[in-house]
Amino acid sequence: MPAPAKQKANLWFSGPCDDLLIKVAIWDQAYWHGEVHSTRKWLDPLKGVVDKPTRMAHYIPFREVELDHLIRIVEAMKPGSDLLREIVEVRKVWKYGKPVIGFRYMRNYWSNVQLPGGLHRVIIMAFYPEHVKDILALLTEAKTGQKSAKLEAAVEAAKQAGKELFEQ
Repeated sequence: MPAPAKQKANLWFSGPCDDLLIKVAIWDQAYWHGEVHSTRKWLDPLKGVVDKPTRMAHYIPFREVELDHLIRIVEAMKPGSDLLREIVEVRKVWKYGKPVIGFRYMRNYWSNVQLPGGLHRVIIMAFYPEHVKDILALLTEAKTGQKSAKLEAAVEAAKQAGKELFEQ
């Protein structure tokens, strides 16, 4: 009797993965309300050369299990990527984060969110907005099994025009 084919490992686990998706969605929605981390020079027509924010820093309460699941999902969907390396580095500094007492982290928009049970530690996340959207898209794809319709439409339009994905 032949051995049964191995099933593809499930990427999504209800509970910690759902909590992680909610936190990343909140992070994405409130991205431009964080603290300015990086700027670049920009020529404003009225003010001249000014500093324009390019990357915002956010204080996000994560549980260890949520970061472990995030690493596992990114590793399965984008193995060897720079995003994976960055998230592994974030996981390493989790133990040095400030512990959250109770079920609320009383800082800006997080004070309205009740945190799930477990030990949360606050980590400063300084990612570009595109990377946050990429993480959110990966988590959504892992949960639903479907890629973002906008991304697929853009790729298809570029292929029909005879261009590569990032070609102008």
